[in-house]
Amino acid sequence: MRVTVKKAYPVFSWSWDTDSVARDVYCNNPEHNVRPDINSETYAFLRNYRNDEDDVCGICRVSYNGVCPNCKIPGRSCPLVVGSCNHSFHFHCIYRWLDTPTSKGLCPMCRQEFTLKPEVLINEPHAQKFMELISRNRERRLAMEREEQELNNELREGGVVVDEPDQGVPVMQPGLGSDEEEDEIDYDSNDGMRM
Repeated sequence: MRVTVKKAYPVFSWSWDTDSVARDVYCNNPEHNVRPDINSETYAFLRNYRNDEDDVCGICRVSYNGVCPNCKIPGRSCPLVVGSCNHSFHFHCIYRWLDTPTSKGLCPMCRQEFTLKPEVLINEPHAQKFMELISRNRERRLAMEREEQELNNELREGGVVVDEPDQGVPVMQPGLGSDEEEDEIDYDSNDGMRM
């Protein structure tokens, strides 16, 4: 049987091995005259700590080496993509996330607009599909902003005051005369609370 590799997509992952570094520095270096207790609680934690959180998809929480739940063919490797924010996801997971209206086209980790990182080899096969998705998300977001603006305009025309950030907060002031006087509404743009 002959196998021909057509494309390779290397992915680099690293983590600090603080336990062995500390042991090398403190135990094997005669310049350090204070030796830490390698069996202390801190070193026990570091020995047991594994940085597996960085090795899983931020959406499905499955290892990058595993198959994401959205893959249709079991046993087939799920391709990875890297965003311009440097967050990596399974292709199917991030595509499905971005295709929902509630995602607003934002990265689920840092909430920046998600775009594929340019000039990254593993992103190239998916670039066109993501460009279409990003364009669709931008159109969707603009439509939502237009609808919100139209709704605000309709409310204003109907006599309903929409809270604006630069306007004060209405504050009720009790009348100073008899009980029959009506309370006044006074807008205080400084602190919103005036008695």
